[in-house]
Amino acid sequence: MVVDLLFIVKSSLAQIYNVDSSGGECRYINKWLRKNESYNCCNEYGITCENNHITKIQIENTDLSGPIPPEIGKLTFLTDIWLDHNQLTGSIPPEIGDITSLRDLSFGANQLTGSIPPEIGKLPNLEKLNLYSNQFSGSIPPEIGKLPNLYYLDLHNNTLSGSIPSELKDLSKLSYLSLDNNELSGEIPPEIGELTALETLNLSENKLTGSIPSELGNLKKLQELDLENNNLDVGSIPSEVEGLPNLVKFKYSHQNGSSSTVIIIVIVAVVLFLIAAAGAFVFYKKRNNGNKNDLISNNNNNNNTVQRNTSIEILERRNVPEIKIEGDSNPDKSQIELKHQIEQQEQQLQQQQIQLQQMKQQLDHLEDKPSSSSNELKHSVISKEQEVQEERQRQQQFPNPSFSADINSSYSYNNSTIDYTTPSAPVIYVDVPPNYEEVMNETKNTYN
Repeated sequence: MVVDLLFIVKSSLAQIYNVDSSGGECRYINKWLRKNESYNCCNEYGITCENNHITKIQIENTDLSGPIPPEIGKLTFLTDIWLDHNQLTGSIPPEIGDITSLRDLSFGANQLTGSIPPEIGKLPNLEKLNLYSNQFSGSIPPEIGKLPNLYYLDLHNNTLSGSIPSELKDLSKLSYLSLDNNELSGEIPPEIGELTALETLNLSENKLTGSIPSELGNLKKLQELDLENNNLDVGSIPSEVEGLPNLVKFKYSHQNGSSSTVIIIVIVAVVLFLIAAAGAFVFYKKRNNGNKNDLISNNNNNNNTVQRNTSIEILERRNVPEIKIEGDSNPDKSQIELKHQIEQQEQQLQQQQIQLQQMKQQLDHLEDKPSSSSNELKHSVISKEQEVQEERQRQQQFPNPSFSADINSSYSYNNSTIDYTTPSAPVIYVDVPPNYEEVMNETKNTYN
């Protein structure tokens, strides 16, 4: 009780008067801590001093940077050094092996490079070694197997290469081993099966080959086993491993996890190729059908054009006004009906001419014998003459008549539309024969 009281008083006085309570050990790290050489580092947050010695350095998640000073090896009473999540650079000095009292060494999540110094194997009291998430390269030093009290080893997320040293089998107290996300190669050493205290084993994300050793079935306390993303042949998992009593998490991939992946990729590629080929075939067939349809359509259009031209030629031969057909949905039917109507008009004109000839003969016969019948004939001739004059006026009003049949089955005559469903014969205007005019003049002269 008196000793503890004296220690508290001594520490308080040292802080008040800035007396180095580390027995002069602060000078080894003050420069690294960016302090004056005479600074009492025991006042620094994260540094613990006991009995005039630095015993713990726990500086995490700060801006501590630069290389680890080799003088750290002179802190022989140091038991814990935690420098995780800083910006440390350079390599671990080999003098680290001089801190024989060290129990917890943690340099995780920094920017340390180089190889892991084999001098770490000189730390007989070391229980935890955390060197994860740095840039360490080279192989895992087999000297690590000389740490009889080590129960926690985390070297994941570095660029360590080479094989897993079989010397790790001597870590009889090891319960946690994480070597994942490195470039380790070779086979899993069967000696790993001698780590009977092991509860977590993570060897994923490496380049390990071979099969899973059945000796892993000796790890009766194993709870988590992760072998994913390697080149292991795990086509047949040893029954000893499958039968581990405490195993609750087992992750692996087939060796040819890559091979099965390649097979899947090939199958997908073949399916995509077949789909693309089928699509191309359908497109080609549709295109050919489209070309055939276009060809048939062009032939039909050509045939329609020939038929229309033929109809126009027939009309021209008969001295009938030009008829223009635009987009008729059934041109053959329209042409036949128009032809029929034209023939009817011609017959009507012929009948009118015959009637005029007959009337002329009757007038000639009755020229010297006027009577009531002649008066009636005169009246009929005059009526006929008026009718002919009206037709002439209509012809003069529409000097260039033209007809058109549209797709809606209707005729348009100079902007006047006539329904095609009940067609009336188109009126064809022709000049009145000259002999009729002479007859009419003579008749007028006679009765006047």
